Amino acid sequence: MNKFKKTAMIVTSIVMAGTMVFSFSACGGSNDDPEQGNNGGDDTTTTLTYTSGTQIGVAIGYNSAKTGAFFASTGSDGVIAGSITLPGNYTASPGTIKPAMYAMQEALDVTFVDGYTGLATSANIDSTNASSLVTTGAWGTTVDIATSDLSVAVSESSKNNNILNLADYLQYMPNFKKFLEENPVVYLSLLQDGMDTTNGDYQSILVAPYFDGNDDIERYCLMRQDWVEELLDDDLAYNGDTYAAACATSTSVSGGYMGTTGSYTVETSSETGDGSTFTLKKDYDAAKTAAANASTDLGAAYSAIAGSTYSGTSGNIVDIMNAAIAANSGATGKQLATLYRAYIDVAYTNASTGASAYGSTRSNLFNGYSASWDVDDLVAMLRIVKTNSENVGLGSCETVGIFPRDSTNDRTPDIVSLACQLYGERGGTSRYEYTYIDSNGNLQDARANTSFWECLESFGELASEGLVYDYYNDGNYVALSTTTFKGNGSSWGTGFMMYDYSQTQTTQMFDDMLDDNYLFGAVNTPVSKWDVDGDGSKTDIMRFNESWRSTKTGGLVVAASVANDSNKLAAVLAFIDYLYSNDGQILSTYGIQDTTENSSSPNGTWYGNYVASAVDNTYCEEVGGQWVVKEEYESQYFCFNNNLYTGTLYKGAMTPTVTDELYASFLNNSSDYDVYTTFAARGSFTSYARIVLGATLPMGVKDQSFENQLTATEAAAEASKVSVSLANGTIQHVTLEVNSSSYWYTCVPTGLPFNTLESGSLTDSTQAALRGFSGTNMANSKNFFSLFHHIIWEGYTGSYNQQSYVLNFGSISSASDLVSTLNSTYGLSSRVSIEQSGWDTAKGYWNYLSSVLG
Repeated sequence: MNKFKKTAMIVTSIVMAGTMVFSFSACGGSNDDPEQGNNGGDDTTTTLTYTSGTQIGVAIGYNSAKTGAFFASTGSDGVIAGSITLPGNYTASPGTIKPAMYAMQEALDVTFVDGYTGLATSANIDSTNASSLVTTGAWGTTVDIATSDLSVAVSESSKNNNILNLADYLQYMPNFKKFLEENPVVYLSLLQDGMDTTNGDYQSILVAPYFDGNDDIERYCLMRQDWVEELLDDDLAYNGDTYAAACATSTSVSGGYMGTTGSYTVETSSETGDGSTFTLKKDYDAAKTAAANASTDLGAAYSAIAGSTYSGTSGNIVDIMNAAIAANSGATGKQLATLYRAYIDVAYTNASTGASAYGSTRSNLFNGYSASWDVDDLVAMLRIVKTNSENVGLGSCETVGIFPRDSTNDRTPDIVSLACQLYGERGGTSRYEYTYIDSNGNLQDARANTSFWECLESFGELASEGLVYDYYNDGNYVALSTTTFKGNGSSWGTGFMMYDYSQTQTTQMFDDMLDDNYLFGAVNTPVSKWDVDGDGSKTDIMRFNESWRSTKTGGLVVAASVANDSNKLAAVLAFIDYLYSNDGQILSTYGIQDTTENSSSPNGTWYGNYVASAVDNTYCEEVGGQWVVKEEYESQYFCFNNNLYTGTLYKGAMTPTVTDELYASFLNNSSDYDVYTTFAARGSFTSYARIVLGATLPMGVKDQSFENQLTATEAAAEASKVSVSLANGTIQHVTLEVNSSSYWYTCVPTGLPFNTLESGSLTDSTQAALRGFSGTNMANSKNFFSLFHHIIWEGYTGSYNQQSYVLNFGSISSASDLVSTLNSTYGLSSRVSIEQSGWDTAKGYWNYLSSVLG
């Protein structure tokens, strides 16, 4: 095998005499054979060529025939009825290539040949895309590249040695190589066991990874912001329901979490939205003093409910509200809202000026750039939502608090993630199972921490109080209609909050039939207490988001047989590399460039406003054979095909703009395209991109600006508030860097390099129950719950029974008992040990690689 080497850059990329020519400055002496990689020596120039129109067999798709690189030509799933015209005047018919794939085909001067049969890439099914290709004999004969999970690729490679090791060819893929070097966690997610960490021999990369966006926030807290404004800012017309009638219990059960006395401060964004910040103070002592004084607004609001002055020792809103409700469970929604309004006025101040932080616009505590809500604020807000259905325009219809997208195993983990974010627990949104990196650089598993289960207990108090929708229903799967909760063309919706993707969960706002005041959008990550230094005490008060975009579990794999054909190998390497280049990312995301710049007759799906040729060193630099905008000018321009453009600003960078025609087609507001009735893609960016454009397939790097532009205008504006807080650092998050001075912020790799024995141990029968308990799909079904939801809804009682895996609680009565049982009986301690070994190996890889990179 071959050593990893540092220097590799494309010099030119031109088409000559019907041949695509790529010249590379490669580390290597006399070796000019790409089939053999590089074995060291002096720098020389190696030229790889492939003939114009070289055919590449591709089996690229997501999970069905309609989500492939080509429009389906057979079967009933996604077949076009005749010829149709898509945005940009692109003609499609059964079996034709989709626009984004066509754009890349043209740019590379290759010919893609469809070999996709509609199977999913996931390893949690009986027959995957890649494994089926091997079984049928198509792999390496008619199909050269396929979408696959990394685990499937590893399995196939170990059995048949039929997957090309891309590490042998990094010197011929400078854009891919540069991408890996700039994203160390991504690099480590791909490496397989066996590399010599002293000299780099035996490096193995089997998958070119897929990114549904990269190095960006993934899931958001989404709220009915119109309800927040109505309940915290506006005059309330109705008394509302009583607490006893609207919530599940006659007395409160949720306790205050963040603090009871003293105060805390947190840096937050200014309402100007310009990225400036100020220090916000939450003062429990001031709130306690005011609550005990009937002459203050807070004291008067408390007395109006309880019939007496507050005598408690806590200044936490939940504890104050609990005391009032204990004295009078008949407290009305209007009374509770009045109490909370007065609390916000007293408790939240500008630390520098002492003035009220939110003034009369109290809703900014949740909705604004300066939003600094914590779990206690959320409990108070949920109680108000539950008791004020009339005041939010729902009449007698019951409001719903927190709810998941669906009660299936692929959506309910978001509830666990939210609980961990609310209560400051790591591992809830990991890229690899429930692991995280601690401050000492060691890999930990949340399931082995009593605090993780205690976090779920705390969230369970919210569920017991009726503040969470009963998706669990005594352990039985419940089909949900979240359009009822979020709203649709004839309904405002009854649900208040979920934790999910912004674009896909705000599509109802595209519908003009909704009330003009309706706003369901992203809000800032909550403030919580975190244990950054690893001493067991959660003393770091901040916003922190673990839901961060990195490599998915799959990507593209190449047949090993491709190495036997130097012409095809060169074309395949060019395609892989192009996906990670500036131009390749644009085409694979947006599709075909519109050269008419959004005229009334567009000939593409995206455009930029032409500024100048980019071939100079003023605003641009050459990277991987393409001119790209220098970092200091990214907010002004973007490059494509060596030209400079202006476009759409997204999170501080200029990006391409989708054509008006594409946007209209996405909304299904035109009858010109019968593709909608064929594919039912309306409203969902992901569905539209995959089904209609052939973008967002499991390969390459999606530009998140595309998704943002196809988000409802109001929702996009609210998400941009969160982006300001991410940009100025008032929301912290995991990163794709490996920095020994801040390991705690390192994102866990999606995969770890286990040896054969370790891999076998992680999947053998002794680990089956633990994996099933934790939500691994063991029965090819989504309709089950992990053990985490049993703890939320039932605590340490009864027995958990899902997917035929049973855990009788019996003597298990606490988080520590459960952790002990999982360790001793179900192999959790062994799993953690193996996971740590994999992470140690990965760190060893990076120590070598970083020493080479300098």
